[in-house]
Amino acid sequence: VGELAQVQLSGTTVQGCTAVIASGGGMWIDGPNAQAQLNEVTVQGCIASYGGGMRIENGVAFLVDVSFEDCKGAFDGGAISQNVGSTLHANRVRVARCDMSPLASSGNGKTSVGGAVRLDGSSTWIDSIFADCSSAYRVLSLKGIHTFIRVTILRCHATVGDGGGIGMVEATVTMLDSRIADSSSPVHGACVFAGQIFDASSGQSYG
Repeated sequence: VGELAQVQLSGTTVQGCTAVIASGGGMWIDGPNAQAQLNEVTVQGCIASYGGGMRIENGVAFLVDVSFEDCKGAFDGGAISQNVGSTLHANRVRVARCDMSPLASSGNGKTSVGGAVRLDGSSTWIDSIFADCSSAYRVLSLKGIHTFIRVTILRCHATVGDGGGIGMVEATVTMLDSRIADSSSPVHGACVFAGQIFDASSGQSYG
């Protein structure tokens, strides 16, 4: 999706797409006026360095009844990687079994963040679920402004550092009528982490 483009996908499956040394395995959205609307779409088994399922560089994305399944990234955003300045509206979205893997020579699973999503812009999530996702740090990695309403986060695990469920750094997050359960981290914030980034190898906090 380019600067002036608008795209609508309905009743569509995006499967097995790969951008190993680039962004947006399943799809890439960029441009200040770019707009993507997805309705009843499944993104499955897609791979990229940033945003295995989707990379939102700029613009606006509307997701309704969308599933991200078994998507992987090398650095951030197993399902979705979102850049500063972009906007995401997600209603009845399911993110399952997404994680961060060293997929290319430049990938590093030991420092990855956002096994489910890395969101650095603004987003609103309603009636959505994240399940069985993992990364080294902050499985839902959040910066910017984000709202979660009736959202469930289950069995998500940070394997090296903080934030097994949600990890917030320089973020304003509102969560209403939601549930985070059965998640883990070897250090801080097994379910919710809010604060500085913690480096488990050096024992130092930063950010």
